[in-house]
Amino acid sequence: MRLSSVLFCFVSLHMSVAFAHEETHPKSLAVAFDEMGFDLNLSYRLSKGMQSQQMRRDMDLNRDGVLDADEQLKMKRRLVAFATFGLKVKVDGKVTVSQVDEHRIIGGSKPVNSGSSIELRIKSRYRSPWTQKAQSLEIQDYLPIRKTLIHGTCNPGRISVEKCGAFSVREGLVFQTNVRLLPLGETGVSGGGGESP
Repeated sequence: MRLSSVLFCFVSLHMSVAFAHEETHPKSLAVAFDEMGFDLNLSYRLSKGMQSQQMRRDMDLNRDGVLDADEQLKMKRRLVAFATFGLKVKVDGKVTVSQVDEHRIIGGSKPVNSGSSIELRIKSRYRSPWTQKAQSLEIQDYLPIRKTLIHGTCNPGRISVEKCGAFSVREGLVFQTNVRLLPLGETGVSGGGGESP
């Protein structure tokens, strides 16, 4: 099945059941900086009830009531495709690709008739050695079904990061900042949280 077809089916599923059992923030991002780049941790959750149960039923291809290893892998791929559909990371205006991605599903092995929530967690590593000259970082994201469901946090560590704190989506732009390496002896200072401009 083509990716576009998978996304269309998945979006249709969400639109039909999301209102009955809706998470306040089904998707969240957390950015953590160090001298050699940053980690981007993404969490995407299907809420308890109809939403998670329908996903399990869709993935139970042999209709035996349980998800085997292959069916769980298919579910993970579908969730990853949906959760990262609108994600774009730019450093100094150039799209940057992560070097390492770790994926984990919580609740994916529950019985098909279970209404327990399903959560996808992705940890992505981006290498971008910072300099003492300010570099721009921009993270864009959106969910096809809504535009106001993503929120996040920023941890500057020992790096100077402007506007590092809580942030939330606005018209697809989730997080925008300037980053620079501090001289030896200085410590990172957060510039205060708030919604991205």
